[in-house]
Amino acid sequence: MRPVKFLLSFCLLLTLASAACAEPGVTTATTTDAAGNLQTRFITPGTPGPLSDGGASPGFGIDQTVLWMTEDPTAIANNVDIYGNGQGIVVGWWLNNMRTSKYAVQGSGSPIWEYPQTVNFFLPVSASDDGSVIASTGSQIPLNVWTGGAGPTPTWQYTYPANYQGVDCDVSDNGFYVAAICTRADTAAYGKLLVFNASSSALLWEVNFDAGPQANGVEISENNGWVVVGCYSNIYVYNLQTQALFATLPNYSQTMVGLDDDAEYLASGDFYGVLHLYRRVGSSYVQQWTNTLGGWVTAVDISSDASTVMAGNYTYSPVNAGLVRAFDINGTVRWSYNHYGDYVADVALCNNGSVGVAGSWGQLDATFGDVFTAFQMSTGSVILRLLDDINEPGSIFDVAITDDGAYAACGGKAVHARTFGNGGETYSMELVQIIQNLEITMTPVNPPIFIPSGGGSFSFNVTITNTGSTPITFQGWIMVLLPGGSYYGPVLGPVGLTLAPGASITRMRTQTVPGNAPPGSYSYIGYVGTYPATIADSSSFPFSKGLDDGGSSFGDWLNTGQSFEKEQSITDRSSLITSATPNPFNPTTVLSFELPAASFVKLGVYDISGRLVAHSVDGWREAGLQEMTFDASHLPSGIYLYRLEAEGMQAIGKMVLMK
Repeated sequence: MRPVKFLLSFCLLLTLASAACAEPGVTTATTTDAAGNLQTRFITPGTPGPLSDGGASPGFGIDQTVLWMTEDPTAIANNVDIYGNGQGIVVGWWLNNMRTSKYAVQGSGSPIWEYPQTVNFFLPVSASDDGSVIASTGSQIPLNVWTGGAGPTPTWQYTYPANYQGVDCDVSDNGFYVAAICTRADTAAYGKLLVFNASSSALLWEVNFDAGPQANGVEISENNGWVVVGCYSNIYVYNLQTQALFATLPNYSQTMVGLDDDAEYLASGDFYGVLHLYRRVGSSYVQQWTNTLGGWVTAVDISSDASTVMAGNYTYSPVNAGLVRAFDINGTVRWSYNHYGDYVADVALCNNGSVGVAGSWGQLDATFGDVFTAFQMSTGSVILRLLDDINEPGSIFDVAITDDGAYAACGGKAVHARTFGNGGETYSMELVQIIQNLEITMTPVNPPIFIPSGGGSFSFNVTITNTGSTPITFQGWIMVLLPGGSYYGPVLGPVGLTLAPGASITRMRTQTVPGNAPPGSYSYIGYVGTYPATIADSSSFPFSKGLDDGGSSFGDWLNTGQSFEKEQSITDRSSLITSATPNPFNPTTVLSFELPAASFVKLGVYDISGRLVAHSVDGWREAGLQEMTFDASHLPSGIYLYRLEAEGMQAIGKMVLMK
């Protein structure tokens, strides 16, 4: 999925002295240094100042790998894209020594090729999932397209109509199409959308649109069914196949829209600090929910599978600050993360929503938090971070992530966005290790499986095979997809295993389904990889259950049978010691945990559908016994899980609220 970010129109590119626009937004000021190179700084209403919460705690650090970082002494890496398959990175360098550059994700940071270009402002870039098609555009230059691995000279170019200039471009994931938008040089209100056949360069269709104060960007849906154009005042959704305008939605933002693989869902944020989620219903889009982040919503994305929404903001009162928040597609807040001292410039999600990344300007002239963060999206656990003034002295403007979440890229400015200066950097990062050559097969005994209302059990065989030529160390686990669409588990694992080349392991297991589990159709899913985000393979089979038995206790999803080496139960996944006393309780209980060492701790309480209902701890704690009171006065009776995360370990416990 292509990253989404803010774009500034020429109306909003006025210097501070002439920025008299009534509309809010980011503006810039430009000057020259002693050598005659351009310098720039970004301007918002905010006031620099100290923040009282969210500082860089010793519990965080770079846990994975920065593969390389390349710097330019005068150019800024304002636009970055990464191939969906994780092979390459494309960067649009701007301000000085402007060019489009192509890099290998696992290379040295030296460009494979570079193509010089001169633009007034920014150099948007895009690439197909396999990198076979690359595009770039900008003001005063044509649309440039490279196909079939060509470079540095473009395979073909398109010169915009007289008096029009390029604003943004997007390559479809499969490389079939290239879309571009341009606006009139004398007034940004007149916009054009152009869609091309990538291989033949044929202009398939074009349409005019009202861009208002500015056009923000364009994106082709992953299934090639839709083209979405985001503007300051409106969002336009076009059917790519019929070439017709399908819907127009209101907007009030410099932020590009987020969409899933078929544009069924759209997300937008506005200058009121409100995130909006729309769903295509029949012949229109209907708003499903909103969430107030505060300040301005500055970045949004939706995972391709429509499981996850991610948004970032900028708060300018009383001081500059930023926030990233994660949601499920129904609007339930999973977590919020406030370790940003300024504007959150961009967010991006991998296809299944398991891993997300965010980039920020960082706090000005101080060490506070992050300029880049990679998250495990279900919990908000940090996979990798770059700290302002420690790992990265400048600001990050753009982020991108591969389809599987294994790699990410980001780019920005070498000094803070608010400081006059130039120079920039691009990072290539490995977030998770992708495991290959693993296969899992789950086979039920005596299907189809029906569980009566009072509960029951079923047996199944699970076979895991290493099809490669080298040993593999990995984890296996099983989740249950409930009738309502949420996940429960793991009901088995994670189990740590090592398989020799060509080896396999087969075990027969029995799964108990409790009586008051909800009625309906289930999926029983086995995974191999690295729990929870990295999935090498999966296998599943269905079962169904009759009406629940009306009991007050959810019961246990016990999983028994032939054991796996290093098998761990759901309540014993680490050396962390946890308890809830009393249990059952009404309405308060004391959650206790013992830390072997001082660390950053997250303690959350979830209902049985996996929805976060309380965040009891999110901060630094010393070693030893820790206690806090959990008050469930506002919650209904039922089973709740508490999950503790610290120093890469986690523990999960169960407690019963009986009112």
